[in-house]
Amino acid sequence: MKFLLERGVICLDWATCSADIAKNFEMTLQNLSARVPVVALTIDLDAIDAQWAPGVSAANKNGLTAEEVQAIVALAAQNKKVAYLDLMEMNPRFDPDGRTARLAASLIGTFC
Repeated sequence: MKFLLERGVICLDWATCSADIAKNFEMTLQNLSARVPVVALTIDLDAIDAQWAPGVSAANKNGLTAEEVQAIVALAAQNKKVAYLDLMEMNPRFDPDGRTARLAASLIGTFC
């Protein structure tokens, strides 16, 4: 942690971050964008609550809401330094009703 803080990296614990995930993501993205030429955003679908994304290898009962992830992706899409979005851990075998696939497609649509 000391290494990160000495380099100006913003470190938030989950309680702080989850209080307003979109606001904290926006602050972190602005800080990062000021320091690097290009930003890549990777979203592990396992981080999304199983209610909205059951089609993953490690379903999460206390994850992000679909609305929170949509807000994060929308903020990233507005930032000119965010070059691409990577979604990972989709597992169709665990997505019988296509809920996770529809959410992933929606996230891609929001980003594009």
